[in-house]
Amino acid sequence: EWRSSLTGGLHNKYFGGMNYYKCSHVDKSVANPEQRICEDVPKYCSGMAQCTGEVICSLVDVLFYSQRLSSYTRTHRYTMAMVMYIFGAGTLTKVVSPNFAKMYKKKQSLEGSYRMAQSRLRSNSESM
Repeated sequence: EWRSSLTGGLHNKYFGGMNYYKCSHVDKSVANPEQRICEDVPKYCSGMAQCTGEVICSLVDVLFYSQRLSSYTRTHRYTMAMVMYIFGAGTLTKVVSPNFAKMYKKKQSLEGSYRMAQSRLRSNSESM
């Protein structure tokens, strides 16, 4: 239901106020807007659903392990050490790893351009 309402909202904004013409012919900053609406919305929704599940699972794990560690040691010192280790490892991973979002965006842009070129080649080809 959420995905269909997101797609409907995008369609209303895309087709309202001559936006489709502006995107396709005037402002070329968004390449292949039709392909983005058709393919990126399902990818975004499945990614958000997966991310939400992982965040909830991680929070429950941290709370459970913190509570267990605190009950076993009778002090919060080890619990704080574990939380600091988790945040430190996350920060180090973020600093060291490359920008995957930028790389994925570039990949999607190249795939869209390739599909558009193939579509134009098919529609403009002549029989020999």
